[in-house]
Amino acid sequence: MSIFKEVKTDIDYLFPKSIRNYLPDDHKAWIFHDIFKTIDISSITKQYSSGGREVNNPSAMMKQGRITLEDARTAVNEYYNIPVKFIDIDLKKALDLSKKLNIYAYDAYFIQCALESQQPLITLDTSLINKAESAGVEIREVAL
Repeated sequence: MSIFKEVKTDIDYLFPKSIRNYLPDDHKAWIFHDIFKTIDISSITKQYSSGGREVNNPSAMMKQGRITLEDARTAVNEYYNIPVKFIDIDLKKALDLSKKLNIYAYDAYFIQCALESQQPLITLDTSLINKAESAGVEIREVAL
């Protein structure tokens, strides 16, 4: 039994609604997905007592010596290939949420977007999860 959560690619997300709608079957992301599913990482996972580390940005990973500059640049290049749907939200309501929940505007934007689009929110940020739930937003658990 793995201590990590399974990655599920067939569930709806707020951005995008379903990743399968945006990545064609022949996209190289699916090749990596299939390859990573077959790799035995037990020698790595046994070092963790619970669930491993949350996803981190490339600069922090470089600082920790976990990736090279070349790896980070590759990740950024792949990031630009991710299709994103931009949604206008009511910024005044987001500002009200920011004050009401005592959170940064950035987090309030995601909560407001979830509320307006009536979609669940996906995040690894425990604090954001708690604030979003208090605002009535459904949380979709991330499977790592």
